[in-house]
Amino acid sequence: MEEVRKKRLNKPDYSDNFFKELNIENLDSFYQRSQREYEDFKAYFKINEQTNKHQFNNEAKRPHPLRVDFLELCYMSGVVEENVKIYDKLLKKRIKDIEAVIDIHFELIKDVIFEEKEEKRDRDIEKTFSKEDYRQKID
Repeated sequence: MEEVRKKRLNKPDYSDNFFKELNIENLDSFYQRSQREYEDFKAYFKINEQTNKHQFNNEAKRPHPLRVDFLELCYMSGVVEENVKIYDKLLKKRIKDIEAVIDIHFELIKDVIFEEKEEKRDRDIEKTFSKEDYRQKID
């Protein structure tokens, strides 16, 4: 396995980060799908900022009703609380990894975008001034 990895890393067209291999359209759809999956996961387990502190608080003397509901949902789904936490971290990490690759892509094209914007601005300014000059000649 290690031997195969070394061979692949020596190739210039290979990346050990799967997301870097995607073009921007596929990366965008993969990012949107990842966000939807994370939102679906949070909706299924009723996880949000307000409920998070109650659902994962196993140190309370008397469990909060939200925690009881959460544990019942875990039991009915056949998962344990620890697996839910691990999967939550995994989904967050996947989204952050994709965002990092998108940032890298953007950094590569940022200069071109700014140049195109400046050129467009310059063309618009030239059009504006040429129209004003034209109006002055008619009067």
